Amino acid sequence: MAADMAVKAVKAPPPAPFDPWDVAFGAGIMSDYIFRGVTQSNHNPSVTAYFEPRYNVNKDLQLYIGTSTESISFANRAAAEVDVYGGIRPTFGAFAFDIGVWGYLYPGGTCYFARRPTPPASCSARSAQPTPC
Repeated sequence: MAADMAVKAVKAPPPAPFDPWDVAFGAGIMSDYIFRGVTQSNHNPSVTAYFEPRYNVNKDLQLYIGTSTESISFANRAAAEVDVYGGIRPTFGAFAFDIGVWGYLYPGGTCYFARRPTPPASCSARSAQPTPC
């Protein structure tokens, strides 16, 4: 008899408004930070964290920018690797692409193999005239 009872239909709530902003973040601990087969942490544990705000233009196109930081142990005394990146992620049906740029910074490190600027041609040691260099 319960199946024959009249039930008042409940109206479905309206869909949530579209919010184009999204954010991804995270952190991790690894026993050895290895990049392309070379240890970046001198075979010691390393920590990492990232933060990536995203803007969804529509359901098939996303813009993003982010930063990632890893602890390292380099001979040049740099203690951290800071990665800065950004790009665009278009989707075409079942195909998703990620087109972007990535830059690496090593704050606190010494650049051992930096090129020294060469003096201008007018500052030749053979010049008889004194020139300001």
